[in-house]
Order: sequence, then structure tokens, then C-alpha cells
Amino acid sequence: MNSYKTENGKIRNYTEELKIRTFDYSENFAQGKYNLIQSLKNLDIEAVVVKKFLSKNEIETLLNKLNIEVEAIKPIYESITFPFSFVSLNRENLNFKEELKSYYQKSKIFRDSFPQIFGIDMEQKFTSLLSILNQNKSAKVLSTSDLGSYIPFTFRVILPEKNHINLHADNLFPSLAPEFYALLNEVAEVKNQLSFFTVLQKPDIGGEVSVYNVAWDVAKEFNIEEQSIILENGIHLHAEKKDELFRQQFNLEEGDLILFAGGQLYHRIEEVYGSKMRITLGGFIGYSKTNTEIYYWS
Repeated sequence: MNSYKTENGKIRNYTEELKIRTFDYSENFAQGKYNLIQSLKNLDIEAVVVKKFLSKNEIETLLNKLNIEVEAIKPIYESITFPFSFVSLNRENLNFKEELKSYYQKSKIFRDSFPQIFGIDMEQKFTSLLSILNQNKSAKVLSTSDLGSYIPFTFRVILPEKNHINLHADNLFPSLAPEFYALLNEVAEVKNQLSFFTVLQKPDIGGEVSVYNVAWDVAKEFNIEEQSIILENGIHLHAEKKDELFRQQFNLEEGDLILFAGGQLYHRIEEVYGSKMRITLGGFIGYSKTNTEIYYWS
């Protein structure tokens, strides 16, 4: 059987096409009209694409500043997350609590200094868009007076033939980094988090985000070597076999932004080829426990 049921009772089909909403950022968004963040969370739709979210001038400004900031640390010889990633936190470190505290403090510094260093207030830009797409509910980044702040977004730089991003669903992350998610988990629904990013530099070939019609609810294991997703009954759905699993491949242009149900749906970033790096800026989204606002982080 190709059908399956999610935890919220929806019947889905592994080979069914995904439902996508597409907008142009240059159009005037009607305030309070859209409830798309909720629709993504409920899997009423699976992805939202906002065309031309960033202008060419904004992209050029961000990339020029990014190159300066990264080169000040080290040359780019391998794929990186800038300024840092929570997955790099070493839970085996005897001073892990101090390392985590330092992470929040550095995140606050990056967040506060970003508009001045990079020349664009990307937090305000993301916050405005996310709010509009969610019936004007408040969108915010979690911060605390004693610890610091979560980081609102990170740059992801993928070098050609160095490192694609393999099959996964983001619902895996809270179990891999529970200490990082602890504060968020007090105020937000981190399960079924959404993913978002905007493309700053498109590679010559590859780098597309592929989203598959299979949910974490029925498949919590996957096989990287086989590129297969393993259902609870042991059946393998292979990423490359269209008769087993539908794949929506998003070939975004520079400046486009995508939001998708990355917590629930399996996805991967395709291998990059050519002379240009794939560079994106983005993070994750979750509803508050009271369902009155949304939080985003990276």
C-alpha cells in the first residue's frame, strides 16, 4: 500500500505530488491574509516559495561581507556553517555547560552586530515576512537576560564535490542536541519544526533541495549508503525510485526563499558541481507553546 497516516490523522501517499504555494516578494502581501506557517505545520501544504525575496544588491552586499568575515577566520577549503553550528557543540567536553553558555553569548554578539557588519537588517526582514505569512502573529528569536540568545540564522556554504547534505528529517535534531534545544523546548514546539532559507549564490550544477513525501511519523530510520528511508514495517523507500517515493526538487534562483516542512518530511541537498559554491542563509521555525507566536533559530 502506498498510503500512510500521520500523527494528526492525515492520510498521505508516498507517490503523491507535494502541494506548493508560490509568491513574488515584489507583490504587495495582504496583511493578515495568509496562514501558511500553520498550513505547513499541519501538512496541508508542504512548501512555500517566495520569489525574489532578496534583491541583487542585497545579495551582493551580504556575499561581500561574508567573504571578508570568513577569510578573517580561515580560507574556505571545506563546506562550513557560519558563524557556527549547534551540531559542533561537543557534548563529551567536561566543560560542556560552559561551552553551551559561551555559544549563547557568541550568538547574541553575532545577532546584535549583524546589521552593522553586513549592512542589512536580515532579522527584521525575516521577522516581517514570517509574520505576514502567519496572519501577523509575532515572530521572534529566543533570548534570555542571563544566558544570551539563540542565533536567528546561519550561512551555509557548500563547496563543489565536497559535501552535500544527506537524507534526513529535522525532527532528528532535538534528540541529537537535547541541551541546545532545552530552552527552546520550554517555550516552543520544536517537534515538526519548519525549515527556511534564501539562496545567496547558486552553484553551476546541483545544490537543489529535494523533499520527499514520507513523514517522520512513519519512518524514523534511514540508510545513507542505500539512500533509502526505512518505514516502521521495515520496508525501504529508495530516494531515486519514482515508483516508490515522490521527490519534489526545488531549483531555486538567487534571492528566492523557501519554507518547507523539514521537521516532518525527509529531504536532502543534492551534490554541488562546477566552480561556484552553494551559499544560503536560513534556519528553523517553531510555534510557541501557546500558539500565539512563532520562534525561529539556527
